[in-house]
Amino acid sequence: MDYSKVAPLLRVFEMSDGHLKFAKFFLCCKGPNETDLEFMDRTTAKLPYGDMPYRDIPLDQKPKDKTDRDLWRWNKNKDKIEIDKTLESRATVLKDLEDKLDKEFDKEKPVSVTLIKLQRQKDKICKESWLCRKKQLL
Repeated sequence: MDYSKVAPLLRVFEMSDGHLKFAKFFLCCKGPNETDLEFMDRTTAKLPYGDMPYRDIPLDQKPKDKTDRDLWRWNKNKDKIEIDKTLESRATVLKDLEDKLDKEFDKEKPVSVTLIKLQRQKDKICKESWLCRKKQLL
């Protein structure tokens, strides 16, 4: 299959907590008599979040810099994706938790319950975070 041909639109889903998920559509999987939108609708119906509100945007409107992508939100007034500066990024939260873990470990008598709680908080954030997967690959 030729995965180089992509539909000109990207489907942006707004999750209940405000974060965004994206679906890119590979035209090699499109039926012979389907329009691009029919194909996108058929594919969307199979997604676990396919019933969430979405917008179709041109591929070039997706931000190029993924550094703060956990802060991307849909700005309804401007009808585009923007970084929500009122939120704290996962990277910042993870760094704070790692610092607290290190500080507790450095104590003469670290409190094991505190260590476990901090590690559990970190694990919850990492569960869906691309940042943790990226760190593990390095």
